[in-house]
Amino acid sequence: MQPINQKRNKNNQAGNAVIEFAMLIPILVAMFMGTWSYGCAYYIYAQLESAVRSGTRYAALTTYDATSSVAYQMAIQNIVVYGNPGGGAQPVVAGLQPSNVNVYVQFSGSIPTSVSVSISGYKIPGMFVSPATLINKPALQSPFMGFYLPS
Repeated sequence: MQPINQKRNKNNQAGNAVIEFAMLIPILVAMFMGTWSYGCAYYIYAQLESAVRSGTRYAALTTYDATSSVAYQMAIQNIVVYGNPGGGAQPVVAGLQPSNVNVYVQFSGSIPTSVSVSISGYKIPGMFVSPATLINKPALQSPFMGFYLPS
């Protein structure tokens, strides 16, 4: 048979563990949610990088027709947003619009030499913080290696 004092000590220790656990729960939940939120933002940014890479590759290898440069730009924007030069209904990244995609063609004289594609004005949603607005990020530049049709 245990003395009464030892029984009280065991009960006090169990009570202390519950109190310590209750004090740590908010910290553990905040750390978990912060890690999850950062992971989601990183995943969305990685999808945007992949979309910009695809758009830049398409822009560098396709034909640039000087008479229809607007159609060229729209096709690149559609590649980045929908993964298809003809457009689509479901964007690769939720909330991404063709107006968020910037396409810059650099010329030497009248011949295109390089193409840059970037994203501006897209907001990466944040769970506990305000959304991060991207300005020309992600961005990629590539030399133009496609065909050029002068006007």
